[in-house]
Amino acid sequence: MPHEHDANQFCQFISEMRNLEFFGLSGDSLQCLYQAGHLLPEFINLTHLELSTTRDLYSKYFETLLKSTPNLKVLVCYLGPLKMYDDMHLHFSAKERPLCLNQYLREVEIKSFFIIPNYGFDLIRYLLKHGAVLQKMSIHVSTTEMPENWSSSAREKLNKFSKCSKNCKIMLI
Repeated sequence: MPHEHDANQFCQFISEMRNLEFFGLSGDSLQCLYQAGHLLPEFINLTHLELSTTRDLYSKYFETLLKSTPNLKVLVCYLGPLKMYDDMHLHFSAKERPLCLNQYLREVEIKSFFIIPNYGFDLIRYLLKHGAVLQKMSIHVSTTEMPENWSSSAREKLNKFSKCSKNCKIMLI
């Protein structure tokens, strides 16, 4: 885990790149952003964001990060190792939605998705529920089974999630 000083320095460094359009973050970088959340700049020009981390970090800063990317159009999430997900649930605030979810986020890709109870479903549920202009969600399954062979309960679960955008297509890959 990075020290607070390192986190502050990293956020200062990131602040100088706040005009980026494409950005990828993972591991310690995301931990630094979480630790120094009060220093997180607003990425006005960012339209494509790729995140790769453990699930516990998603639960801590995901909404904060989305709020700092108001014009985000494409979000790619690589879910972390399976062992990190045992009995964990993401909890998102119901206060105000990040602007990108209301107006700009059109495409989401979830990579390394496992069809087991609660693994990644809460992240998908949140994005479908709040993505007002979401057009496409691609879910890349980490299994040797083809999506058409998934258990019916997993597919039913995905189909039962409420979608804010009625035009959103869910693709199982």
